[in-house]
Amino acid sequence: AQERLSAAAAAACHERSVAPFAEEGAAGAVLVSSGYVLLAALLVPMSNMNLEDNVTIQKVSFWMLVVLSAEFLFQFWAQGLDKHVVPAFGHDYSHVVGSILFNYAFITIIPSWLNEKRPEVSVNQTVWISTIGSTALYIAMGIMGACAYTHAQGNFLNALSNDCSPLVTRVSAFLFAFGIIGLGIPFNCIVARYSLLVGRSCGPRMSTFWAVYFPWLVSWLFYGGGLFNEVVAWSGDLDIGPINFVLPLAVSLTALGVGSLRWAHPRAAPALRRYGPLQPAEAGDEHDEANRDTLVGPLPSFLRRFQRPVGFVAAGLLCVGILASVVTHSARAYRGFVRK
Repeated sequence: AQERLSAAAAAACHERSVAPFAEEGAAGAVLVSSGYVLLAALLVPMSNMNLEDNVTIQKVSFWMLVVLSAEFLFQFWAQGLDKHVVPAFGHDYSHVVGSILFNYAFITIIPSWLNEKRPEVSVNQTVWISTIGSTALYIAMGIMGACAYTHAQGNFLNALSNDCSPLVTRVSAFLFAFGIIGLGIPFNCIVARYSLLVGRSCGPRMSTFWAVYFPWLVSWLFYGGGLFNEVVAWSGDLDIGPINFVLPLAVSLTALGVGSLRWAHPRAAPALRRYGPLQPAEAGDEHDEANRDTLVGPLPSFLRRFQRPVGFVAAGLLCVGILASVVTHSARAYRGFVRK
């Protein structure tokens, strides 16, 4: 068995980077590795499948996530947890909101999933259970990982892949990169292809090109890691956040009578009832949409009448968080530009 390192020795060891092509003098180098080509050769055919044919692959990926996450958590515990090294508040939040929104951006795949799921599968339970489970795993991995590896930088898989880690952890990090991140690529490509095709934005050939092949033609430009992190953060703030979170809440609030639809339906709007954004539904009011059962009940039954207040507060908090993230991110980018 590999000898356990002291906290200081482990911190120093895990400061070393295991990222390829990152040696001194190679900064800014752009290339296509044989591993990249091999990965594309494996995943592109999967990306051309139908969503139904890809289900088995996603089941394998899910169980790999469960097993490998358990191994990582055990390794964190075995390494030793020092809760004093994790501050209650950080010093830089420029990437936080955008990255979080990026990791929860599954809303766009739900329509495709609804078309493929079995009739007996509950949409409400599936979304709630998967979201709560993912959140719990994010928190556990983040806190325990930070307590175990004080100076881990950038992609945490790099720290787990370091030769300071036991062999089983290094192998698990490699399997995680392929089994969870890699096998998630075909699923997202299939959904993007469906969206382009069903939305009539592209024909069959062009939707396949933009959703399956184009990402592979440009993603090798992000080998450096820093640029990719910036893309994730900015896309979360400016694209994923508004489209996946704010706009759906705005549509939901409009359907519940908040605001006016006169701009969209001039004749029908005057007949629609209007409610305040914080106004709960009145019990027994059958004309109030917030009291009606829908195909997907986003809230538990005892909170259903509070759909307007909950939606309004959630949308407001998201807008404030996204705006604050854009401001801090812009300030950070400006400081970096001035220093150069």
